[in-house]
Amino acid sequence: MPQVDASLIVVEDNPTDAALIGRVLRRNGMADEAEFLSDGQALLNRLGLDSENLGSGGRKPPRLVVLDLKLPKVSGLDALKTIDENEFLRSLPVVILTSSSDPGDIRTAYSRGANSYVVKPVDAAQFNKKITELISYWLQINLVA
Repeated sequence: MPQVDASLIVVEDNPTDAALIGRVLRRNGMADEAEFLSDGQALLNRLGLDSENLGSGGRKPPRLVVLDLKLPKVSGLDALKTIDENEFLRSLPVVILTSSSDPGDIRTAYSRGANSYVVKPVDAAQFNKKITELISYWLQINLVA
């Protein structure tokens, strides 16, 4: 069976947060549409933006990337900048989902092409609510060309 390209890529290195996001997606019937990656380099590879395949892609891009900032190998901010510099992927919606509420991180994320910046709530119920709202808006309400 051929691989189905994901509508959503979640880049999260914290296994607990990734599991919580996965649980929300399952509850909303969207688990099959998600691909989970644990570092920024894996995202760049998946999008065809690694040094060997720069911009070649080869797979359909997702409808949405949910990206943590503090990631191993390539940070979320550096991955975001690389996406924004690619003319074919510049319009790919990227939502930052991070524990950082630092104004510098927020400014940098938007200057590098982020479409939204969401701070992870500490409370599990609020975390679930935010993820549900985020997924609902970007994958069910928002229209893309």
